[in-house]
Amino acid sequence: VFLFNSCSGSEAIQHFFYLCDLESKVWVWLNANEIFKMNYNNTLNNNYSALCMPSIVNKNYLDLGNYEKLFYLINKKTDIFFIIRDPISIIKTALNHIDNLYAWNNFQQNSLYKKITYCNYSFESLFPKILYAYSNSYKVNIKDIDKCLSNYEFYFTLNKRLNILKNISKNIVCINFEELKFKNIFNTLNKLSMKFKFNKPSEKYRFVFESKVNTFEGLLHLPVEINIFNLQVFITTPYLLTLEKSNISKFKNITKIFFENDFVLDNIIITCDIKYNIDFFLKNNKWIEFKDYIVAYIKALKKYINYTKTNLISEEDILNYLKKNKQLYFKFRTHINENITYIKDNHPEYIKTWKYYQEFEKMCEELDGGSEIKQIENNSN
Repeated sequence: VFLFNSCSGSEAIQHFFYLCDLESKVWVWLNANEIFKMNYNNTLNNNYSALCMPSIVNKNYLDLGNYEKLFYLINKKTDIFFIIRDPISIIKTALNHIDNLYAWNNFQQNSLYKKITYCNYSFESLFPKILYAYSNSYKVNIKDIDKCLSNYEFYFTLNKRLNILKNISKNIVCINFEELKFKNIFNTLNKLSMKFKFNKPSEKYRFVFESKVNTFEGLLHLPVEINIFNLQVFITTPYLLTLEKSNISKFKNITKIFFENDFVLDNIIITCDIKYNIDFFLKNNKWIEFKDYIVAYIKALKKYINYTKTNLISEEDILNYLKKNKQLYFKFRTHINENITYIKDNHPEYIKTWKYYQEFEKMCEELDGGSEIKQIENNSN
């Protein structure tokens, strides 16, 4: 059983499992019936699969079905696996989360952003505005922390779920978010494959494992096809390229003929159809013009990404805001304490690596000394 923890690398590990032939992809924000069906079909149709369980445990959450029942329907002793992360970073990622429906309706299907058929240097028209879910704005508002915490079921229900599953729990395995980072991930997947008996990570996918999955910082319109001068390339990321494993045999990375590396802007790659060799590009009489346009597009994309980052909030922003809003601080603290009880008891070494949570704890010590916080606690009790 894979417990999906929102904003904690769960979607990334699902993709990595998929590349190791372990199917756990279930869209845990769907209604309870759809989640059940997806899990059921995964167990029927794959040699290796893991039930993916949502973070929500309330019965009939928003009239979307009985989420709690999903947990009680598991009737076999099994291993439980999940990823744990610094709770301050969880809230940062939640607040920075885009409005998925807006993105899909306004630019995921929009050919203006997805396909370029002439040298359009009006780059501002080729990169979409990103709407953020909690703020309902093109810039994240730190004040929306309160809205985020009102939806705590998406982020802080780990102990509730573990308690429900305690009777079927054979073994609990959790990893720290740090173990998903590019320098650790290949080793992490090797260990998990030996632990859970699924296929080891393949070297051919190492470039995917060791690259960034999250595209919220300005890459949501990718992949983009550029087809001009009878030359065609696709600008994408390793994650997006391998959403279908068969693409590995259909496309090849040709970033080096435009730049000096296999990647540009950390995790952007330029690919082409596998049937074309390098000479197909270099010997085209329009090659220089084509290359110049690709370089200009990437330069503009970098500027767009940097601008997008200015619309986001950081962990430091959250800590500073909580320090000035003591009532909200106490609400947040309550959710955190409930959520990490298991981690405190079993993996205190993980907590020591959580930089922002450590700062939050220091802030707690300072605030606990004040009469105002004590009064809040008394009123809450």
